[in-house]
Amino acid sequence: LADAQRACDQLADDRFAALGPALQRHARACAAELLSLRGDPRAAAARMAALAREHPDDRWLALLRAEAAQRRGDHAEAEAAFRIAHAGVADVYTVSAYTDWLLERGRAQDALALLQAHGGDADALLLRRAIAWRQLGDARAAAATQDLQARFEAARRRGEGGHEREQARLALDLLDQPAQALE
Repeated sequence: LADAQRACDQLADDRFAALGPALQRHARACAAELLSLRGDPRAAAARMAALAREHPDDRWLALLRAEAAQRRGDHAEAEAAFRIAHAGVADVYTVSAYTDWLLERGRAQDALALLQAHGGDADALLLRRAIAWRQLGDARAAAATQDLQARFEAARRRGEGGHEREQARLALDLLDQPAQALE
């Protein structure tokens, strides 16, 4: 967090002012998110709300606000911000984050609808589809789980990394292996 704070401070430094207001918005958002992660959710929410008033259609900022609201348990604000973040064409990270929030709320049908609307077969999306199916008792969860295991094993054999979060979710939410998930 200290390294992140230094990076945020550097973005806000006067030497970058010539790059324009977009960079300053990112610097302010960076600082606000760090406040949230450091345990000052009210100050973070106030700063993010101020930014949102200035940039109401900024989907990236809406995603930051949604995740911060999620961390502080403000489900109404989280959902409203996730809807803004997801408006139009959303990336895999945004769809995954919104789907995770829906799954945590026990809204597997809504999660599946969101995933269906997005389309795509990225590992992260298939994982969330499988979790939703499992929550609903749908037999497709087993086949999706096997597919994910094969995909992750193929990535491991190719020497690819970067799927650790998804592998942990697979182990915890689909394979009932909490120790492996923690590892």
